[in-house]
Amino acid sequence: EVAGFSKIYGLQSILAHKVANLGEKNEK
Repeated sequence: EVAGFSKIYGLQSILAHKVANLGEKNEK
């Protein structure tokens, strides 16, 4: 289950980075 939690956490991190990148593009 620890591996599953790590996998979910990793996906959330990727989504967070994508959202941050989109925000930066919108500002520019």
